[in-house]
Amino acid sequence: MNPTAQRIAIAEYCGTLKWSHALPVKALHCDVPDYPADLDAMHAAETALSPVALAEYAEELTALVGSWTEAIRATPEQRAEAFLRAIGKWTD
Repeated sequence: MNPTAQRIAIAEYCGTLKWSHALPVKALHCDVPDYPADLDAMHAAETALSPVALAEYAEELTALVGSWTEAIRATPEQRAEAFLRAIGKWTD
């Protein structure tokens, strides 16, 4: 998934992006967080996960980076991928 698609999918899940059918995809507003590049934005997104989704996210992140100790140091890009995998929105 490219970073723009990741931003859109996470923002939709978190409720921070509302689509208008009149706007093309290129009209992605600057106020939508850049989740794959911003650790603070990913932290905010993580708080939107239900307990079940949070457990799945922890599993995905640990699998992606190799261990729980490495998951603590995961980059925003890694966190975004794990988040999207946990909610079933990741596409290759």
